[in-house]
Amino acid sequence: MWCVFDVDEHPRLGDAKVMAAAHDINLAISNPCFELWLILHLRESPGMQHRHAMQDLLESLVPGYEKHVDFPRYAPGYPLAVRRAMRLDALANDVGTPGHNPTSNVYELTELILKGRGEGQAEPSTPEPTEETQPAPDAGDSPAESVDG
Repeated sequence: MWCVFDVDEHPRLGDAKVMAAAHDINLAISNPCFELWLILHLRESPGMQHRHAMQDLLESLVPGYEKHVDFPRYAPGYPLAVRRAMRLDALANDVGTPGHNPTSNVYELTELILKGRGEGQAEPSTPEPTEETQPAPDAGDSPAESVDG
């Protein structure tokens, strides 16, 4: 069983983690917010940000975004999002602050789902896709709103 949530300004995050572990519930946590996971489909992480800044960034990348996930918009960037999120997790762990801002382990859940369907991503040793293989911006996007802009 999984619980997906973001940190936002969660007053009892530690308690939630302990309770989940006690009940054998896996957690997919995005810090500071779920929008980070979506941003990682479109570009590299902007670094540590307040949740409102992340939401504003996503709205600039996906005009009209209002807490609704348009799957076809994000699907082409999924392999990059997984690699980017894994890299953020590794960096956080390396400095001794797992789960810090910015991190998202939503990929653990999505990869588990995809593997159950026989569609999981390649091993992390697969070379990072180049800019040419990243999803193209929508026709109406300006160059400033490109994938790694």
